[in-house]
Amino acid sequence: MKNSIRLTLLIALSCTAVTATPAFTTIPANGQVFGQPGADVGWGFTITNDTSDYLFFDNSAFCGVGGDPFLNSCTGPYDGVTNFGPFGADTYTDFIAANLTFVAPNSTLTQTFDPIAMTGVGEYFIDPSTPVGTLDVGNLFVQYTPFNGNPLTTGTPDGAETELSAPVQVSVTPEPGTFTLAAGAIALLAAMRRKRSA
Repeated sequence: MKNSIRLTLLIALSCTAVTATPAFTTIPANGQVFGQPGADVGWGFTITNDTSDYLFFDNSAFCGVGGDPFLNSCTGPYDGVTNFGPFGADTYTDFIAANLTFVAPNSTLTQTFDPIAMTGVGEYFIDPSTPVGTLDVGNLFVQYTPFNGNPLTTGTPDGAETELSAPVQVSVTPEPGTFTLAAGAIALLAAMRRKRSA
């Protein structure tokens, strides 16, 4: 009796499949980017594909906290701003899908953000009217479809579209010269005050 129970447990354990889960991280790893009003900022990425499928990335989106592109509740690459999209008139533009990005089975792809070459996950444009000190917090989503074979040649879809996400934030900072100018003005006022006191 004990042997049959052990055999049953052994068979059950051997039938349990270990599920592979791709991993997505942003560059920088903490997801924090900084820029002045009118600047383009964005994120690079590292995607580790531990599956036997190719992963073909067909969308990315910046979503405010609570937004999810699968639920159509955040700004996609060509949608208007929603409650869960970028702050005010700021906009997000997808790069990862526009570049026909895919990750081969059991491999890792890393790509840095470059607004000129349009590489990385995507670009967040800080509108010139966005106030300094604004902090836009959310998640960066990437959506992919698994493919049996190379998706750009003869591969065929091998499952439903899935999404991965990572926390991100955009901080709007003053222009670098502003700090120098303010420090200079404070030093001048202090010197004038000392001169008057003397």
